[in-house]
Amino acid sequence: MPITSGSRPVRRAAACLWAASVVLVPLSLPVFGVAACGSVGASPAAFTWLGAGSRVAQGGEEGTGAMRVLWQLSLIEQHDSHYIPVELASPGFDPQHGRIYVGASDGRFRAFDVTGRVLYRYNLGSAIESAPAVDAARDQVIVAGADGRVHGLRGANAEVIFRGRAPGIVRTQPLLTDDAVFVATEDDAVVALSREDGAVLWTYRREAAGEFHIAGHAGLTIVGRRVIAAFSDGTVAALNLTDGSVLWERATDVDIEATEGGAPVFTDVDTTPVVVDETIYIASFHAGLYALSLSNGSVLWREPEQTTITSLLASSGRLLVVSADRGLEVMDPDTRSVFWSHAIERGAPTRPVVTSQGLVLIGDTQGSFLALALQSGQELGRLDGGNGFSAPAGVSYDIAMVLSNGGDAICLRLN
Repeated sequence: MPITSGSRPVRRAAACLWAASVVLVPLSLPVFGVAACGSVGASPAAFTWLGAGSRVAQGGEEGTGAMRVLWQLSLIEQHDSHYIPVELASPGFDPQHGRIYVGASDGRFRAFDVTGRVLYRYNLGSAIESAPAVDAARDQVIVAGADGRVHGLRGANAEVIFRGRAPGIVRTQPLLTDDAVFVATEDDAVVALSREDGAVLWTYRREAAGEFHIAGHAGLTIVGRRVIAAFSDGTVAALNLTDGSVLWERATDVDIEATEGGAPVFTDVDTTPVVVDETIYIASFHAGLYALSLSNGSVLWREPEQTTITSLLASSGRLLVVSADRGLEVMDPDTRSVFWSHAIERGAPTRPVVTSQGLVLIGDTQGSFLALALQSGQELGRLDGGNGFSAPAGVSYDIAMVLSNGGDAICLRLN
């Protein structure tokens, strides 16, 4: 049963910006190297996204091929611990001011320049498990902690603009309009906060469908005056951007067939809705892959065999589908024929990112961070470490950053 409440309307929408739990795994020593094939890139000074006065690290770059290590910095002090945190936060970029932002499980939010120099640290007081939202035009960055607190900061110096609160754990990236911040929580709530003072504008909630769910939660997608959200009970909803009222809802749990032997069934729709033209792509963990109508949520088609999907992404007329069983599949969204697939070697796959260079960046929770060719699936670069990668990468033009398990921030140049 959905519950919508609110007190203040949201004004017109602007562009939205960029989407992450502390789990412990056995400690191993992180020693990074790059293995790749392909041509060597241009001079390390060729950063088209940098602001005036930015510089690159002395000593050049390590690695060849599709991605090259610019610098690496350990964010988490391990001391003598036998366990390391699994890091889920992704970076945010401000090309206009030459800054990279990233949080970590220690609760500290950091700003870097492209050389890896720390500009400042801001302590949220709880783990950071998502990407920040960056508004370069206003020089603002909005970051959420796992405790649900949302902090609006001045990008230049971390001066606090506002603090707000979401009703639950936040592990997905906030989205921005001119006057509001939109956040989804692990407790199946969507909240709109004022960018002026952090006050709650409206809240939409769904009741928990059961005691157990798949780890993770769908992020939000804003299309025009609609907020598209998905929930652990299998519901996909379009909400009015202004007041959170329901425009339409679509239940996917009704499509799940009973299992033999009483095996557990998960209704979760944990994929952030992907919108292409008038079609929304989502996936239920056990009901399969869906295409829905943007206007009313009606089912255009469903692939019931495409189960255990954890993330979706659309790029260049292709649909990237990541599942716990099959790894990464790149398919035609119209025919659902698979162009190519890539099995995950160890652990579970991260959410993929597609770059302007035609690369698919994807990590393995217990293995490598890979650069694959979008068109063919050919492996063009590999970053190996001892702890694996659970956080999705962040990309801005020819610069990428990824946070490894254990807290190593690795800045890469993409060729």
